Amino acid sequence: MSFEYGLPSQEEAWKTFAVEVGGEFYRRGGSTHKVVARVSSWEIVLDTVYVYGSGDHTRVRAVYLGKDDFSFVVRRKSLFTPIAELLGARGIEIGDRSFDRRFALKSNDGRRVRELLSEPKIQRVFMGISGPVHVQTCGTKGLPDRVSPGSRNQLHLTVPGVVRDIGVLRVFFQLFRELLSQLQRMGAAEPAGQA
Repeated sequence: MSFEYGLPSQEEAWKTFAVEVGGEFYRRGGSTHKVVARVSSWEIVLDTVYVYGSGDHTRVRAVYLGKDDFSFVVRRKSLFTPIAELLGARGIEIGDRSFDRRFALKSNDGRRVRELLSEPKIQRVFMGISGPVHVQTCGTKGLPDRVSPGSRNQLHLTVPGVVRDIGVLRVFFQLFRELLSQLQRMGAAEPAGQA
């Protein structure tokens, strides 16, 4: 077992996590791995992606059939958030002061994103994520603002670095389970198969 900062290697952690969630672990060459698991009716994929200029990122995604064009972005606020607001970026608030202080929201439908994120389970999971996180809906090519009714879209999460902490991976999958279930209850998404 190889350790860095007390955590197992990515391969060891992700193999263990795959077994825990009843998923499959795939070695994709080199140090790039993937876990595919079914959570309820949804197929969720955990992998890594290289982002030019900032290195490897852990990514979680699930493809869904969009029932309408509802789209959103949730990201942890950063030092640059106040600057963006001064330059005219308008954020959406859900009305929970603690959540609104920590997360910046963008959506094509403020009422529906408030409905989605007002779910207490979803708020608790988001609040339990430490560090930067970016969750959005997008087209299957990963392009933001490309959500289309009747087409395959995806829920997409990225965080910097390669996550090897199984507890954090559990939180990500819990977040996806809750978000996808709420999107389905709202009539915005249906399971669509492979991601």
